[in-house]
Amino acid sequence: MNKMKRFWMLAVPVGVGAVLFAILSTRSLPSASPPAGAVRLESPGAALQRSTAQRSRVPSLVHDAALTNAVNQSQEPPKLSVEQIDAYLARYGTNAETLLAAFHVGPDGRHYLRMAATNFPEHPGVQLYVASLDVFPGQKQEWLDRLKKSAPDNSVANYLSASEHLRAGNKELALKEFETASNKTGFSDYSLEAAQRAEDILLASGKSPGQAKVEGMSTTLLPALAQFKGLSQGMADVMKESTAAGDAQTANTLAEMNYRLGQRLATDGGGHFLIHQLVGYAIERITLSRLDPQGQYEFLGDNTPAQRIEQLQAERVRVRELAKLLPEDIASDYNNPEWISYFDRIKVYGERAALEWLRERRQGAPTQP
Repeated sequence: MNKMKRFWMLAVPVGVGAVLFAILSTRSLPSASPPAGAVRLESPGAALQRSTAQRSRVPSLVHDAALTNAVNQSQEPPKLSVEQIDAYLARYGTNAETLLAAFHVGPDGRHYLRMAATNFPEHPGVQLYVASLDVFPGQKQEWLDRLKKSAPDNSVANYLSASEHLRAGNKELALKEFETASNKTGFSDYSLEAAQRAEDILLASGKSPGQAKVEGMSTTLLPALAQFKGLSQGMADVMKESTAAGDAQTANTLAEMNYRLGQRLATDGGGHFLIHQLVGYAIERITLSRLDPQGQYEFLGDNTPAQRIEQLQAERVRVRELAKLLPEDIASDYNNPEWISYFDRIKVYGERAALEWLRERRQGAPTQP
């Protein structure tokens, strides 16, 4: 087993998943703008159980060539059979929630997503996945507009619309959507709900509670992450153009909004899983790299860009140390009460908090609820 493959096996069992050790154990490298793609929440349990399923290639998201390499060495998590999914739908009904669950774990996931889109087009989760995966070519913006109406406080639809307009070369509309997104209070890619749906259908199919938790998270797609990073890179380019044109005010406003996107993924409601946080840190760094390293910017508080970059590097070290708590053999111990509690805490408090709990538990220190 080569070094990269070993890091893959030792990875955090959710969120950043199988790429965490690869990300944090190699030198950070800049990457090109990512194409549209979808990252999966990953678990060592799913990684250890995979055999010959088709591999799925994804872009680099966190300024690490190792991320791309590690994820692209993986294979799809095990899928339920059509018969198992049919039994689930017969028992619990054919509705938006059950079809989205089937989408994550079925052998032809997009078939169930298209069914959901046809029969339940007003469901926000359906709208987000249809739009971000471009299930109906040429209709992406239409589905994003539907999401704006069904979840008006959720900024994700506006960020994705900005990304779409920027790719199409319509800078004016992209900037308008970007500003609208920055001014909204909500931010959710519905990944936590998706992981719960997948856990429910796996549990109903006969998986043990522990196995359903691990594999439920590892089947969850995160199609918007690559688009968020691509958007931030595009906006950083607009910042550069504005600076070159002598428009410092526009450049600074864009810097603040771009940094806000990174913060939303890293620390706000979008930061439930570590992969969100790491992509958020990458977006922060994209923004900071275009600023005067020693300059003073109101949105950075008392920090200069150089100081904030140092803080981000230190955070990577802390996450790496937390990741060392996770054993290589979790797949052989799915139903250990400690791991079941760990995965439950991820859903309630977030992955970072669950790892902190695990560290304190291992050290014998008092823990917070």
